[in-house]
Amino acid sequence: IYAPMRDETGSITGIYCSGNDVTEQKRRELNAAILDLVGKDLALLATPDEIMQAVGARVGGFLRLSGCIFADVDEERGDVAVHHAWTAGNVPSLLRQTFRLDDYLSEELGRAGRAGETFVVRDTAGDERTHAGRYASLRIGGFVVVPFHWGGRWTRYVAATSVEPRDWRADEIE
Repeated sequence: IYAPMRDETGSITGIYCSGNDVTEQKRRELNAAILDLVGKDLALLATPDEIMQAVGARVGGFLRLSGCIFADVDEERGDVAVHHAWTAGNVPSLLRQTFRLDDYLSEELGRAGRAGETFVVRDTAGDERTHAGRYASLRIGGFVVVPFHWGGRWTRYVAATSVEPRDWRADEIE
């Protein structure tokens, strides 16, 4: 709403503006739209790698990510095997390999994964729960991990990564 502001003589001295912040509403609408497109992608794709590339590219582009990772967790051996990953064009794909859990996660983050809790790291270089040098070599500055359980055990996770440290919004984590 715009309305002129007048002084006692009737001269316009300014403009009164009023509006509503619709940022959150627009984010919800955009998030719903991207999830709808992901659902359509999933209906057409067959292999895990096809799914990861299509969904990773769509979600990665939408959220401005550097990577989306789908990993198998073997807690008995203490490792994580990344078989499927999407990375942005400017990020080398160093992620398709097997990693030792202890080399990348503190006991606290390992506990969160075993408990099925999503965990968020804003800045791998400044977060004492991570091993900064190892993440730097992978060009990961921030990440969100969503663990999956099967038979009461942590067996897989999906991760969204950012080259730079990132203040993840609640809707991005969701």
